[in-house]
Amino acid sequence: MKRDPAAANEILAELMMDAGRPGDAKTFAERSVEQDPSRYMSHFMLGEIARVQGRCPEAIGEYERAIAEKGIDPRAVVRNLHAGHADCLARGGRQQDAEKEFQAELAAVPWSPEARVGLATLYRSQGRDADAHAVLGGLVAASPNPDAETYWIVVRAFRALGDRAAAAEWASQAREKFPRDARFR
Repeated sequence: MKRDPAAANEILAELMMDAGRPGDAKTFAERSVEQDPSRYMSHFMLGEIARVQGRCPEAIGEYERAIAEKGIDPRAVVRNLHAGHADCLARGGRQQDAEKEFQAELAAVPWSPEARVGLATLYRSQGRDADAHAVLGGLVAASPNPDAETYWIVVRAFRALGDRAAAAEWASQAREKFPRDARFR
């Protein structure tokens, strides 16, 4: 804490997030950016906390600060940074911006279920069912080792989108690969 208080507070914020204590995580993340505004992970955590709490305008600002600050470390990958940003943009009616952010997440993390489900939901809301099918089904192809949970995400997402035929088709494929998994019976 004495040597690098911004980094120490960021680590504590991450630990609090992992422990399911968003209030404490927010406090430490705020301290971190007060001491060093370039701490992109702290801005990201503040964005995530705001998004989960339904404060999307605040979250968008934090995500945008995180994206800008992350520019100093372009090789770093922050999983869900763009997907969380996209989620709030979509909720705010900014579909084109949301689509770009979901695509940015997929460029960084092709197997991101958050980005694929979010983008499929966006496409479905626009009547772009073929695009929704492609992006959501692409989760299995993009995953390094698609397991039963990967298939379950696809089945559940298609069900949530009201596409029973696609959900049944993916459940059938999953049944063949994972015959003992009761979720696909």
